[in-house]
Amino acid sequence: MPNAIVLMTALVPTIGHKYLIDYAKNLISDSWKGKVHVIVGTMDREPVDGKLRYYSIGDTYLHDRNVVVHHLHRDVPQEPDEHPDFWNQWSRIVREFVDVQPEDYFVASELYGMDMARVLGCKFMPCNRYRETVPVKGTDVRQNLLSNFDQILPEFQKHIRKVVTIFGAESCGKTTMARALANDLNGHFVPEWAREYLETVGAEVTDDRMRDIVQGQAALQKTARNDLFNKPFVFQDTDLFSTVGYYRLWGGGTDQDLDVAEHSAKQLKSDFYIVMNDNIPFEADPLRYGGDKRESGMQYWIDLLDEFKLPYYVVKNTDWTMQYLEVCSTLQHFWNKETAHICDYIR
Repeated sequence: MPNAIVLMTALVPTIGHKYLIDYAKNLISDSWKGKVHVIVGTMDREPVDGKLRYYSIGDTYLHDRNVVVHHLHRDVPQEPDEHPDFWNQWSRIVREFVDVQPEDYFVASELYGMDMARVLGCKFMPCNRYRETVPVKGTDVRQNLLSNFDQILPEFQKHIRKVVTIFGAESCGKTTMARALANDLNGHFVPEWAREYLETVGAEVTDDRMRDIVQGQAALQKTARNDLFNKPFVFQDTDLFSTVGYYRLWGGGTDQDLDVAEHSAKQLKSDFYIVMNDNIPFEADPLRYGGDKRESGMQYWIDLLDEFKLPYYVVKNTDWTMQYLEVCSTLQHFWNKETAHICDYIR
């Protein structure tokens, strides 16, 4: 009845970590009582919250009775030269979680696993040492999260993915910009829920329909946040703060309706907002409150973002090509700033 032991820090949990655990599962597959004990070691000084890493790996194997995920959150030495009794100290730590027996396996992709198995008195089983089967190395992923996003564990991606809403007045190119960014910057495009809804049920806006729009838009944003994978961005051509803005312009609804919309908007706020310049020709649309003219200006939407203290950038250019280049540059700067603490971290 052997068990398998996997020790990892998983500063950014990857599909390589999952492959290691899955290999350990197959080592003990003939023993229905055997377990894979995954010990996730985290420390306060690390750039990514330890609980997020632990929960992401735990959620991956939530319904797998053969995998037990443990959380070791402690400032412990990481290299042998950091402590005179390094290997015995780590042996004692592992034994806090696992009653190690000689027939057990210690599984690792690095050679330190030989020493770890030796002090534990069990067998060392290497896995994917040369990264030929799953060519994923955690350090490489961490140093270039944007290019390697699809190598991050799906359950962890949502903690790094950035949700960007293209914001602003009617007919200022929000949808066009959001689609272009999603296509060119490896992102998911999420359209405005209200447009699809009103084009289906009819253009008339009522209190009941506004309540439906708030609920439908909220569900759309939750789904995009939690159930889309393998792309570093979600580009929305509207979000619930847009709904709040149009709710106020429309003038309907009770105070409670507006409170619900604002509460939902705050709960699902985007990581960043791009405010489109409205100094461009207006295109009439039967779904727009203003009909054949804009009912709001760019400053109205900037004031709304300021009111709720949301991070944003206002597009300066009015030419489409220049706008696109300006927004791409802004988003690259935003991504670098948001992820620098992870990419630049040296263990």
